[in-house]
Amino acid sequence: MIASPLPTASPGFSAPWAILLNIEIVQIQSRIYSVLYSNESCSEDTFCNNVQDIMSSLTEIAKEIPQNPSRPIKSNRDPSKLGIRTSISLFTMLYQAIILTLRPVLLHLTKLILDRETTFAESSSALQQLARICIDAARNNLKHMIILNDEKIISVFGFFDLDAIFSSSFVLLLAAIISSPDPGDSSNFPFLTSSPGIREGLQLLDYLAGRQNHAAGARRDQLQSLHERLPSFMQGICVSGVDTENPSASQAASNNMAIANARTSSAEADFYQGGVSQYDEVMGSYTSGTVEGDFVPVTLPVEFSDDPHAMYSLFHGEGFSLTGENQADFEELQRHFLWHE
Repeated sequence: MIASPLPTASPGFSAPWAILLNIEIVQIQSRIYSVLYSNESCSEDTFCNNVQDIMSSLTEIAKEIPQNPSRPIKSNRDPSKLGIRTSISLFTMLYQAIILTLRPVLLHLTKLILDRETTFAESSSALQQLARICIDAARNNLKHMIILNDEKIISVFGFFDLDAIFSSSFVLLLAAIISSPDPGDSSNFPFLTSSPGIREGLQLLDYLAGRQNHAAGARRDQLQSLHERLPSFMQGICVSGVDTENPSASQAASNNMAIANARTSSAEADFYQGGVSQYDEVMGSYTSGTVEGDFVPVTLPVEFSDDPHAMYSLFHGEGFSLTGENQADFEELQRHFLWHE
């Protein structure tokens, strides 16, 4: 372990609050890896308590990040956008930690749906709550990446921005899978198909790839390959168990899938259309002087607090061998997805 004193405020130098918060988030991420992705065994009660502690730490540190940093006013002097970049970078680190914590739960739910064991609407409210926190974190992360790109301060070859775009798009692809079998999920749980979504993530990766970031191009191709195969694949899941000799039943299943696809396309189209949209709202607050964090507190549902075994099984279910590394865990999804074809 490398140990050195933390920076303190010194005359003539910038305040160290940003780097101190960054260090705190990295320390939490280290705990996430050791608790959730370690091969070391522990009791179910201990595991549940550790996860609760991680979630509490993430919620507390969110309160320390300035949610309304001043946006530089454009002028002939073209002042620095350091404040906006700093705040978004901290939120990106925070959202990445939330995704790292809850993505196993989302993958667990995805596997149940791929195995035709449930739909999102049929899953427990506790599972739905954790899935929503993870999806909201991914969507807010992507919103901030879009702002950085719009203001031309995204890091074209930087690791953290690419990692944030890919991990968020990964989660939003899972959201698309989760919402596909039952179009009712899209209307009853609008956060599953809200904008920005997987298409906007692909557009950002395409932007980076167009500027010779070959790693971004590879990530885009992987996501796009699964995304393009999703409609036909999920239609097979939708009609599984339907009486194929009954034309009306088969037609109803096909119609349901078409409705789900239309809703998704409409939500994605709204993102770039004029008028009121989520992107307009974010950019409206941004151009008026603020960037909102839209942070959703990370809490463990009471059902899991009272049942450590249920909580433990979500993170240690069979089917996926997870490491926490974005690329490796995506390849696990890819392997499982292709195995079902």
